[in-house]
Amino acid sequence: MGGSSLKRLGLFSLLFIGLIFGVNISVPDQTEDYQELVPGTITSLTSSQEEQDGQVTVHQMLTVEVNSGTEAHETIVIDNSDEAGPDSRLFSEGDKVFVSKMGIPDSEPTYSIADYDRRVPLAILFGLFCIIVVSISGKQGIESFLGMVFSFAVLIKIILPLLIRGFDPVLSALIGSALIIPSTFYLSHGFQKKTHVAVLGTLLTLALTGLLSKIFIPLSHLSGLADESAFFLKVGSDVSFNFQGLLLAGVLISMLGILDDISISQASIAEELRAAKPKISFSELYFRCMNVGRDHIASMVNTLILVYAGSSLPLMLLFLSSDYNFGEVINIELVAQEVVHTLVGSIGLICAVPITTLLACVKTKKS
Repeated sequence: MGGSSLKRLGLFSLLFIGLIFGVNISVPDQTEDYQELVPGTITSLTSSQEEQDGQVTVHQMLTVEVNSGTEAHETIVIDNSDEAGPDSRLFSEGDKVFVSKMGIPDSEPTYSIADYDRRVPLAILFGLFCIIVVSISGKQGIESFLGMVFSFAVLIKIILPLLIRGFDPVLSALIGSALIIPSTFYLSHGFQKKTHVAVLGTLLTLALTGLLSKIFIPLSHLSGLADESAFFLKVGSDVSFNFQGLLLAGVLISMLGILDDISISQASIAEELRAAKPKISFSELYFRCMNVGRDHIASMVNTLILVYAGSSLPLMLLFLSSDYNFGEVINIELVAQEVVHTLVGSIGLICAVPITTLLACVKTKKS
């Protein structure tokens, strides 16, 4: 690894350490009630069935041994019941689970099964991801991976705590983006002209996308509460969130990763064309770069549609099997929210191509 790479990694390490240990935006206590998730293993169970009106319900009495914490090695008996069927949540002996411990101070807690403990398979999958990235991409893969870790740290340490404390969602997203974009771009691509162009192009594109979101989210009368998780956040939290703002902030944050690819690609193309043909005119350079960018846009639009379709298959099947026509389906807030999110984000990503290309052409001409 060269000296410049070591300097970049050293600078990144200082930024990361400062973020983790220096930034501490506390999250206020929201209630005197408490809820704690305790990892455990189902050591034994007994089950029985009850049929009523043709519907079979399975009752399970689970004995769960706590794996860690102050109650380590203690056993808890939990009653779990669910309707029999392919989508029922019935447990087996040896399953790793999370137990939800709920209560209020000075009273006996109540226990229930919160969910399976999926940490081991997730850790294995993440390890496989890291190995493949590093083995195929080498040094750049390591730097990109570190950039991903930094982005996640900004999200967890800054953006989400700001939102919980009631800060404006758009401002919180922009603060996080202002930290993520230069840090990850320079770490992955080095401190050079094309990276300067990509950073500026990305920031301008985010500003344009934010403006479009500010216009079309209120214009479409989207509350931000159509998503089930947003609804549970509203009823389960004492914090008064701006859910329209959260929807807008989600658009901005979701674009950051793809913008890196688009902006750096266009800046690199302009730089390489200028190096290969130093006397190329500004207009020829711009249009040649845009020819490549148009191919990028065409493939990206198709990718975005397929990604949305793949993540929304149950919802699409629900409406396809109903009596709603297309106009009625598209008007439902849950669907309209995704359409606005996808289209606004796509417009921003598409505009990143000419914006970054223009900046790159101007920069290479001056060099």
